[in-house]
Amino acid sequence: MEIALFGATGRTGQHFLQLVQDDHHEVTLLSRHPFSSAANVVLGDATDRQAVAEVIARADVIVSALGTDNAQVLQQFTKNLLALSPKVPIITVGTAAILQSRIDSTKLRYEAGDTKRRSTTAAEDHHTMYKLLKESSLEWTIVCPTYLPEGPVSANYRVLKDYLPHNAVQVTTGEVAHCLYEIVKHGGYNQQRIGIAQ
Repeated sequence: MEIALFGATGRTGQHFLQLVQDDHHEVTLLSRHPFSSAANVVLGDATDRQAVAEVIARADVIVSALGTDNAQVLQQFTKNLLALSPKVPIITVGTAAILQSRIDSTKLRYEAGDTKRRSTTAAEDHHTMYKLLKESSLEWTIVCPTYLPEGPVSANYRVLKDYLPHNAVQVTTGEVAHCLYEIVKHGGYNQQRIGIAQ
């Protein structure tokens, strides 16, 4: 399988890259800086459509562990994908803030006050990504973790469609990477958000 990977140098992306390379998949990844890896490395930025096109050109699946910042990188990256219209699944890491609220199911968690974060900048960027994907005809899945400390790869987590699992406290970067890889291998959750927690 040929995997296009974005966010490979981040905490979750590093775990995911190790998993797929251990299973001998071909990986093409995007990096803003030179990166020592057995993967094919394209130098560039996720907001650069040409660089994104080069990374996904031969992919059987696209995986993104990109984070967000004040530059709204997720929005631009998603717009690039929509413009390129790939015919393969897109599996991306989101945030629990864009899952449905248990306080008011007509709103997302960050809109209804389920989350204690005061700043909504990151949630808004993830929300825009979700809306763009939802309105598209692409095949996509958004894995939405709660509090995300560093931790090893394991299957010690629960998932739930549209909502964060009950009594969610945290899920590790390695557990999220494992979940991403399970979806890559087995599919499922097409055009869905899934909450993930231990």
